[in-house]
Amino acid sequence: MITKEVVKKVAELSRLSFSEEELESFTQEFSNIVSFVEMIGELDTENVEPSPYPIDMVNEPREDFVKDSGLVEKMLENSPKRKLNFIVVPKVIDK
Repeated sequence: MITKEVVKKVAELSRLSFSEEELESFTQEFSNIVSFVEMIGELDTENVEPSPYPIDMVNEPREDFVKDSGLVEKMLENSPKRKLNFIVVPKVIDK
């Protein structure tokens, strides 16, 4: 059972402050959460096979198709200087 003192301590450690009304509310909410977790812990999982995924799914990626977008020629048309399929730029780094 979660007590108001436990909620106060958690709030203090979290650097939070709550009104008396909020403490009452959080105490009840935390108690409900702990009860739910305890209920899950009581489930009989003896004959349940472990599974990393809750549902069986297979990822079937689509097949990729290569197609010419025509962008290379458009980009090269806008460049002041080109060599083959490359844009020529001035040298900016000296050794």
